[in-house]
Amino acid sequence: MKRRSFTHASFCLVLILLVGLPTQAQTKRYDEYDPIADFYNSFWSKPLERLAIGKLNRLLVPRLKPKAKILDLMCGTGHIAAALHAQGYRMTGLDGSAKMLEFAKQNVPSMELWLKDARTFEARQKFDAVICMSDGLNHIMQLKGLTQAFTQVYKALKKGGQFVFDMNWEQRYIKGWNIRGARFEFKNSEGIFTSSYNRNTRQGTLKFWLYSPIDAHKKTWKRTQWELTQHCYTPTQIKQALEKAGFKEIKAYEAAQDLDDQRNAGRAYYVCQK
Repeated sequence: MKRRSFTHASFCLVLILLVGLPTQAQTKRYDEYDPIADFYNSFWSKPLERLAIGKLNRLLVPRLKPKAKILDLMCGTGHIAAALHAQGYRMTGLDGSAKMLEFAKQNVPSMELWLKDARTFEARQKFDAVICMSDGLNHIMQLKGLTQAFTQVYKALKKGGQFVFDMNWEQRYIKGWNIRGARFEFKNSEGIFTSSYNRNTRQGTLKFWLYSPIDAHKKTWKRTQWELTQHCYTPTQIKQALEKAGFKEIKAYEAAQDLDDQRNAGRAYYVCQK
């Protein structure tokens, strides 16, 4: 009996080696923002909303009819969707982080929310526009996954629909991702934030350390650490992925050169039409 069990186990191992295991990108919904959802909602959401809305009002809104239906891909805590909702647009939010969507529900109570991954979602309806702002798509670490996300967006759009998103080009990482030991206070805790970029791997890394008091009298603290990564795609890779998904009308606007936004040099805004 033991010999039969060993033989069966060996067969299974060989089968796994031959067929291969599914990759994490194929099986795991992107939920890396769960641990910092509260922090994101408190610190980053409003500045990123102001940046995104300024560009959307310039690049997307003039192309939309009143009360257009918009899907906010990787909507996070919903602040950008809330601003567009206030302009009369019918918003749907999608994100892989359940914790981020909890805040989105608070910020836009009437918005339909989908807990799904941007690479694999299937829309139950067609949209006049899809947006994905604040370099969310850079969190997709493989070109195959980025192409999958673009393909799902293409399917979700009505004919003539608009897809507007931003992504960091390498200039953005080189000049902007060199923060060392930035300190911040969050509720009753203190934290440190760093960012870095590796030119060889084209990977950007964000690291957080949060120190929360356990016992004020004993001066003891609990340390929590998180890490987020982004991949820097070339403009050619992004364009080819969009074309593979089906988009033919593609325009890219670099923040500094095309939109007079020197502070965000290296961030590119794409406007694509189905």
